[in-house]
Amino acid sequence: MSDSKDNIKISVIVPVYGVSAYIGKFVKSLFSQTMTDGVEFIFVDDATPDISIEIVEKELKCYPQLQKQVKIVRHKENHGLPAARNTGLVIAGGEYVIHFDSDDYLEPTILENLYFKAKQENLDIVYCDWNLVRGGSCLRIEEPSYNNICTALKGMLIGPMHYNVWNKLIRRSLFANHNINIVFPEGYSMGEDMTVIMVTACAESIAKVNDALYNYVKYDHQTITADYTDTHIASLKHNVERVCNFITRQFSGKYEKELAFMKLGIKSVFLVSGFKLRLFRAWKSTFPEANQYIGQNPRVLGRIAMLEWFATRNMFFFVGLYNILIVHLYNKLCHR
Repeated sequence: MSDSKDNIKISVIVPVYGVSAYIGKFVKSLFSQTMTDGVEFIFVDDATPDISIEIVEKELKCYPQLQKQVKIVRHKENHGLPAARNTGLVIAGGEYVIHFDSDDYLEPTILENLYFKAKQENLDIVYCDWNLVRGGSCLRIEEPSYNNICTALKGMLIGPMHYNVWNKLIRRSLFANHNINIVFPEGYSMGEDMTVIMVTACAESIAKVNDALYNYVKYDHQTITADYTDTHIASLKHNVERVCNFITRQFSGKYEKELAFMKLGIKSVFLVSGFKLRLFRAWKSTFPEANQYIGQNPRVLGRIAMLEWFATRNMFFFVGLYNILIVHLYNKLCHR
């Protein structure tokens, strides 16, 4: 492939850190794509302490025709996932970019199908369904189909549409256009993919490919709960505030209710992450201005709205009981 950026159709950006147990499968699925012509593959070694990069280099030897299209960039120190994505964006020369996670794997036509749709309809963003892979099970996650930016943006804020970065092909110019430079939030990894919401707000066209082309792997040690540290909570708050401020500036308060729904959705995870008084207190102190909208989002499950109602009245005994009887039991059954 020529070094000229004019010839690059897609830049694939892959952060690499601590994934030696998984990256071999990912790389095989990436280098075996039905579309490789005009694709550059950018691996960002975020000072990984294991042999992940060595595995990439070993697998690349099986695809000699792609060697000139692969770039491996190394950070001298670990800077985190957002910084690795930004490094990839600086180097990227493609008309479109897509970010993949190196512990997942791809269906063979993801690049071809997304790019064909993008060029056929001259789209800024193209996205697809994806599979949630856990153990021996595979659950297809169907994203709603949106054909305009307004409904897609509302979908991301309210909840039906996921703002994951890895199932979306995005026109690269959206990250630096109209005097706006959009980057991933370095130092704030939790919720960093909310950056996709900001990019979508700057787009003019969007559409979906009706295929499940990405496989997101949930490993056995992962549960539906998370151990949110104070750092995680601060990161989430930073990223939500960053997105809300951006959308408010762009649209002058047009999405006020949807942004409130987003805040409620983000902090609701604190209520279903185990019987932890520290997280219940975090729920109380995080975005209290959004509490007035509890029960108004038709997309929220009734049981979550009920937990929020209990929380606003400091009835955390019932929230804790829910975690013991429902959340704990669910995790136990999933890991039998």
